Amino acid sequence: MMKLKLFLVAIAFHALGSAQEKKYLAQVRLNDKYGYIDTSGREVVPVIYDDVGAYGSIDDSGTWGDNLIPVNIGKSNPALIEPPMPKLAVDPGKASDSIENSSIYIQLGPPAGEQDAGNADGQWGYCNAAGVLAIPVQFDKALPFSEGRAAVEIKGRWGYIDTAGKIIIPAIYEKAEAFSEGYAAVQKKGRYGYINIQGEEVIGFQYESARSFKSGRARVFEKKDQNTNRKGMACWAINKKGERVTAADYDIESDFSEGLAMYSLSKLEPYAAVRYGIITTEGKILTPAVYDEIWDFTDGLAKVMVYKSTADLREAYPAYGYINTLGKEVIKPQFATAEQFRYGMAVVSEIDDTDDGWSRYGLINTKGTFVLDFNWKYLRLIDGSQLWAVPLDNSQMRRITTKGKTLGSFTDAHLLDLGNGLFVETNGYGEPVAFAGSTAKITIDLAKLQDTKFLAYQFGLVRFGEPCSSCEGYDAQQQGLMDLKGNVVTKTKYSEISDFEPTDTK
Repeated sequence: MMKLKLFLVAIAFHALGSAQEKKYLAQVRLNDKYGYIDTSGREVVPVIYDDVGAYGSIDDSGTWGDNLIPVNIGKSNPALIEPPMPKLAVDPGKASDSIENSSIYIQLGPPAGEQDAGNADGQWGYCNAAGVLAIPVQFDKALPFSEGRAAVEIKGRWGYIDTAGKIIIPAIYEKAEAFSEGYAAVQKKGRYGYINIQGEEVIGFQYESARSFKSGRARVFEKKDQNTNRKGMACWAINKKGERVTAADYDIESDFSEGLAMYSLSKLEPYAAVRYGIITTEGKILTPAVYDEIWDFTDGLAKVMVYKSTADLREAYPAYGYINTLGKEVIKPQFATAEQFRYGMAVVSEIDDTDDGWSRYGLINTKGTFVLDFNWKYLRLIDGSQLWAVPLDNSQMRRITTKGKTLGSFTDAHLLDLGNGLFVETNGYGEPVAFAGSTAKITIDLAKLQDTKFLAYQFGLVRFGEPCSSCEGYDAQQQGLMDLKGNVVTKTKYSEISDFEPTDTK
């Protein structure tokens, strides 16, 4: 492995990485380099990295963890970089001592001409939420931190480091996943098992594949004999002793959440459809495997779908309903479309064979009782008391209460949901006309922003894009942030700005 040299002119303490308060940062991209900005628009993590975030994990381990994020520098472009530094404690015992606008010089690779051309993927280290490279770039691959540990690859083998960058669990594994509930799935000699936070091998290497522990259970996989069963992999749940807790008759199809998971029947006849039910962490069947699809639980209910046939049996159509966390079907599949519950309500549409070109929408509560009948061409929840709606008898968009009372109307509205209760109304040419929603008062003058595309809304900031003749890619635009008064917080210089996310997911 190429030796990596790190030269510091300003003093940076690794302790900063573990002492950060919880922040929200958004990833930005500029000239194929990545960094992060905070909700004030300040560039916290310098835009100097060739890649950031998770690298090839089979589990959803997030991006940030323990206020650290994996960052990559490619070997093909070694450079002496001088990024601006935030305040750094000169003496960890003296909080008043600091350095303003210092510079950190990082030799990110060997001198030009001495690169290892065989590694085009570059190498990985970790940057903290203050923008400091807390763990030098030195690993072949790296996953985000979880429970004080991060999986890293060194010379083709995986091990784990702590938040100071010290190797805690030797790099002896072929693959490794993030820690969850004190255990991590790792691979050795082609088989998966589990280790604990101390690196002890606590569940033997016996599985084809394995997932993280959730609700005290983990899904593990083994190949099936495809001559007798057309499903290629069997999946069951184990506890932390490695004991199987679900029967061989069932394949566990999702991770456990709040003690429940989705399952299907293990053995299927040829041409039989795969159908799903709900199972507990103890292997108890709550819902039989009769549904063609099951969604996540929200507000205590999960949307389910079954295919029903027309009277002449020539066609099948989806019908949607809801089950509760006890597995009971509280709202039978009867709707043409259905949304997941929010604010204790869900928008549904009627199964109708009139074929007049219009769907008829209504609003139900968690008991299946109609809050608004099927009298609407369009319904969209804004919050727990308001909706966007178009009545059946005309095409005028309006904002209404859950009792159907009109609060305001729009003559030619196409609404784009920016998230978090804010919508933008556009005309037939896609130009912004007005903001609407239940948020704070909005005073942005859209007459001057006809070429602006509004993309998302978080933390009182609207992400927007403006045309860029020299740009390539998505919509050929540069993105920035503005507040609800139209004040530009972040100028349109970035190729892309992602959603804000917490730097510590604890």
